Amino acid sequence: TKSNLTVMETPQPIAIVTHEIIEQQQAKQLSDVLQNVNGIYVTSSRGNSQDSFGGRGFILGNDNIFKNGARVNSGVFPEVSGLERVEVLKGANAMLYGNTAAGGIINMVTKKPRFQTGGSFSLSGGSWNTYKPTFDVYGPISKDVAFRLNGTYETAKSFRDHISSEKIYLNPSILFNIGKKSQLIVEGDYLINNFTPDFGIGSITNKDGSYSMNTLLPRNAFLGTNWQYQDVKQASTNIT
Repeated sequence: TKSNLTVMETPQPIAIVTHEIIEQQQAKQLSDVLQNVNGIYVTSSRGNSQDSFGGRGFILGNDNIFKNGARVNSGVFPEVSGLERVEVLKGANAMLYGNTAAGGIINMVTKKPRFQTGGSFSLSGGSWNTYKPTFDVYGPISKDVAFRLNGTYETAKSFRDHISSEKIYLNPSILFNIGKKSQLIVEGDYLINNFTPDFGIGSITNKDGSYSMNTLLPRNAFLGTNWQYQDVKQASTNIT
């Protein structure tokens, strides 16, 4: 709100999901985080390549997804391990922020530098050879300059044949105290995500024109081609 009002005092329906909740719930995708926000829901997950969201009866498109207050491409799965919090403004107040749908806006806020030294490292694993190491380090460079660097690497297979994914994410940032009441923060955001889109099994048309589910196909059946892929490279810089 760019004011000193608390969330409770602000006459807008605002929900904030903090990094403590994101880490405790081991959220892997933005849709996992937004399950904590009522009124916001997943409308589709096309080929397991991106999530689309809705709110208050409106589809939230590319203009409704923000990162550090600026619009960001919503055609990919954003990495959530580098987020300090996720802010959601619900309802028609979203139109105050530009050409957006009236259902609300979602703002992802990345982790910022700190003047105390610290950090963390975690390693998670799961079914089908899923491994994900994550690191986060921060501290002062001088009395007026601090840094932070967090990132992750993730690799995974799937219960379906020929499906695999690999992700690399880095989020470096540096903070300058340029006055008693002024700070300058420079951030980078870099994502590589190469994976096989998985559109599922679908249905079969019988000879009589009726439809039936693929009850004869095993759960691991893959109906795509062995060369289909989606390679994502996304880079951005933010100066505040």
